[in-house]
Amino acid sequence: MFRGLLSASNLVDSQTGQLSHILLDLFSAIRVNVESDSDRDISTITSLRLHFAKTITLMVNSIPLEKRKALLPPDKKQEFMFLFFSWCGGAISQTDRKHARDIGTYVELKAMHALCSMLCCGPATESYSSSVHVKDSILRWIDMIFMSTSQTVQNICEDMLSTVLHLNDQNNALFEFVVDMCYKQPSEFAKRYFKSLVMLFSKREYPCELVSMLVLCQVYAGDNDDIIRQSAAWLIQILRRQFLDDTGAINLSSTLHTSMSMSDESFKGEIFSVTLRSKRAPGIRLFPTSQFFICHQLSQQYPSLTMEMISELFSRLTYLKDISRHIQASILNTLVYWIENIELIDSNCELLNLEEDGISRERGYGNEEATRLILNNLLYITAVLPAEHQNSVGRLWKTLVTKYPSNLNVVIQYIFVAMSLSPDHVIILVKIII
Repeated sequence: MFRGLLSASNLVDSQTGQLSHILLDLFSAIRVNVESDSDRDISTITSLRLHFAKTITLMVNSIPLEKRKALLPPDKKQEFMFLFFSWCGGAISQTDRKHARDIGTYVELKAMHALCSMLCCGPATESYSSSVHVKDSILRWIDMIFMSTSQTVQNICEDMLSTVLHLNDQNNALFEFVVDMCYKQPSEFAKRYFKSLVMLFSKREYPCELVSMLVLCQVYAGDNDDIIRQSAAWLIQILRRQFLDDTGAINLSSTLHTSMSMSDESFKGEIFSVTLRSKRAPGIRLFPTSQFFICHQLSQQYPSLTMEMISELFSRLTYLKDISRHIQASILNTLVYWIENIELIDSNCELLNLEEDGISRERGYGNEEATRLILNNLLYITAVLPAEHQNSVGRLWKTLVTKYPSNLNVVIQYIFVAMSLSPDHVIILVKIII
C-alpha cells in the first residue's frame, strides 16, 4: 500500500508535511482496535498487530528524514510509541517473556522496528518538550533497546540511535545521555553507544562539546577491541577538522569510505554504517591505534586544552560506582599525558627560580585555582580508587612532580598542609603517593 504511494500522492500535505486526516483517523481506529479488542482469538489479534506494526514502519520509512518532522501530530506519535513498546516484550527485556506467548516473538520484533521508526519520525525536542514523563520514557526505551540480547535488535540499534541523534541535533540532553552511557554501561553495551556516535559524526558535522568528545575518544583509544580503537582515532580526526580547523589532520575524504547498509529490510531510511578502507596495502592500519600515541599527540598539539581535558577526565572519575574498572583504568592512562603539561602555582610556597642561570625554560599550563583543582582531585582519587589502580595513581603523582622542577615543592607543601588537617587519613595516602 505504501511502497512509493505517499511520495506520489496527496496523502501527505505539501504545506505542513503532515499525514492526511484520512490516514490519521484510519491508523487511530486500528490502534484502538488492536489495543482493546480482547474478544477475538489470539491468532487473529496477533496477525492484526503484526500487520499494523509493519504498516507503520513501512509508512514512516518511505518518507525522507528531512520530511518527517511534522508527519504525525505529537499526540498520535506518543500513542503509537507507547503501544509498540508495550508489544516489544521479550525483544528488549529478558525478564518479560510473557509476551512471547501472548503476542508472539515475530510480532515483538516487528513492534521493535515500529518503535524505532517512531523514534526516527522527526525530532523529539519539540514534540515532547512539555512532557518530562515522555522524554524520560524515550531515554529508557533507547537504553533497553541497546541492552537487548536479541541479535535482530542489535543489528538495528546503532543505526537507529545515530538517526535519532541526527534528527535531534538541538537536544543537548539526549546527546549527553548517549555520552554518559559510553562510560556507565557494561563494556558490550557501551561500545554500541560509542559506535553510534562514530556513525553520526561520519555522516555530518554535529554540534557538540569538543572537549567532552575528545576525552571520550581518548578513553576508547585504550579499548582492547582494535575496531573500537580505529573508530576512536578516526573520530578524533573528524573532530579536529570540524572544531580545530586542523590542516594537519588526515584528509578523510581521500582515505575513508562511508557505505550505506540496511540492517533489516523492514527498517529502511537514512541509516548508515561506517567502513574503514585504506588505499594502502591490506593489513596496514589507517590510523595509529595506540592510546599512548593518540593522547601524547593531542596533549602536545593542543596544550591550551589541558585544563579543560583534565577537568573533564576528573569529573568522569567522580562517578566511580557507575563506570567499569576498564574505563577507570583508561581514564587514568589518559590523564597522564595531560598532567605532563601542568605547572603548579602556589603563592604560599617557595619555588625554584627557573631562570636564575639565565637560561629560559619551558613553562607549563596552570594557575593557583588549577593547582588546587588538580591536587584536590588527585588526593581524592588516591583515596577512593580500588587498590588495583594504585600503580596508575602513583604514576600520575610521579608525572606531576617530575615534569617541572617547581611542582615537587608545591606537592610537598600541599601534602604537609593536608597532613596537618587530617593526619590519620593522609598518612595512609602518602604511602601510595610515594
